[in-house]
Amino acid sequence: MQLKEIGRIFNNFKDERETPRQGKFSSEKSSIKILPEYRDVLKGLEEVEFILVFYWGNKVDRENLKIEANFNNKNIKRNTEKGCRNLVEGKEYGVFSIRTLNRSNPIGLCVCKIISIEKDKIEVIGLDAYDNTVLLDIKPYIKEIDNDIF
Repeated sequence: MQLKEIGRIFNNFKDERETPRQGKFSSEKSSIKILPEYRDVLKGLEEVEFILVFYWGNKVDRENLKIEANFNNKNIKRNTEKGCRNLVEGKEYGVFSIRTLNRSNPIGLCVCKIISIEKDKIEVIGLDAYDNTVLLDIKPYIKEIDNDIF
């Protein structure tokens, strides 16, 4: 299996302390820079308000696939934002049951609002990737498909 880099994500999030827990709760801007060979596939994106951004979490732990909820640990935080589930202190969770990038295949996904598109650069709000993160894919967010419950 091969994944291809289609661009890079740039912002002010240099480490875990600066990066939002979930992009949805951030109003910070990020720039998505598309590689020249993929610039033409942006055609039509100006008609879309929100996009799904897929990225590679290259700075994460790919070996530790279980996490114990310890709220003194800087990597585990209580989810106080609306709509987030609360973890139980001291309980062990497998990475498939929690929203962490620490996983065997650290593929990140965020729904982002497009602010502007200029040639090979997309300005967005709502991204929780570190600065200089590899961009894997972009898809239009379609509310009737992506937000509908079965």
